[in-house]
Amino acid sequence: MGSLAYGGMTIGIKEELRVDMVLCHQGVAYYIIGLKDKERVKELQHMNDVALRMIGGCLKPKIFKENEMVIEAGQPLNVMLIIIAGSMLAYKPIRVTTEVSPSTSFETLDKGMFVGEQLLDWAGKTKTFDDQPVSFKTIRCSKKVEAFALTVDDLKTLVLSGHIFPMKSKVGIFKIAADRKIREKLEAIFWWMAINGISDDVAIDIMHGFSQGKLKENIHAEVDVNYMFSVLEEYGKSIMRRHVCMETLKKVKELQHMNDRELGRICDSLKPKVFEDNAKVVEVGKPLNAMLYIIAGSMQAPIMDAGEVAPSTSFHTLKKVCISFI
Repeated sequence: MGSLAYGGMTIGIKEELRVDMVLCHQGVAYYIIGLKDKERVKELQHMNDVALRMIGGCLKPKIFKENEMVIEAGQPLNVMLIIIAGSMLAYKPIRVTTEVSPSTSFETLDKGMFVGEQLLDWAGKTKTFDDQPVSFKTIRCSKKVEAFALTVDDLKTLVLSGHIFPMKSKVGIFKIAADRKIREKLEAIFWWMAINGISDDVAIDIMHGFSQGKLKENIHAEVDVNYMFSVLEEYGKSIMRRHVCMETLKKVKELQHMNDRELGRICDSLKPKVFEDNAKVVEVGKPLNAMLYIIAGSMQAPIMDAGEVAPSTSFHTLKKVCISFI
């Protein structure tokens, strides 16, 4: 056991938990600069010192009295705690008929241990931040406890700013790309998805499957559906196909008897295709050899009466989100 002295205060710290204290304009801020024992919390294992400092910069000191209730089972988790002094008892309630009684089986949480660390797992996976997890355990102090606290609001800010779990936000994805040209290309890719009706949440999921190496190889290419499929791994391609096409496929009369699994297989078989201005897509009297789902641009199909062979001057216009059989 070591100790840390600062401004007349001394704090005991375990060997595997290093805590620094720095002076800021409003007082003393505490933050973690390293965790030798990061395997305790798997979500911290991939984080470097910069990410840990960003988390640490949001930590606030918190003191709990002896026997104070910290977290109640069934209630939303709104904070993650790191205990630096004292201890807590965690137990699952036992439900007997309609009454809930405290369990006699306890887990003791001591200095250097985490409380509510599942918030990190949730923050790394959630899409909306509206599905805040609840605690399955009741946690009470067995003696006075001193701790550092990371609130849900501060955790959300860290994620949305891209400081932790960078692939969870557009800002974070841009931060991963150190090269200016790659950042500009990523901005163009997000813009293309936005104008084609792909929301930011779905776009971020799609970009989890992009290959930075492939993006570098095609850095000067125009962003269109062919380009998107050239820089995405299969994971991103699958999300894009299903998000863009699934609901429209359900409206096709010939496909309405199919369930989502079968429609998903059709989506997974779709291949990107780009046609230039004035390109002839299909010719009257020729075999139909493909079905097209238009995601950008438009086509014209002449309106012809039965037996008519001369070109028509009347057209159907096929636009984005149209199915065309060719």
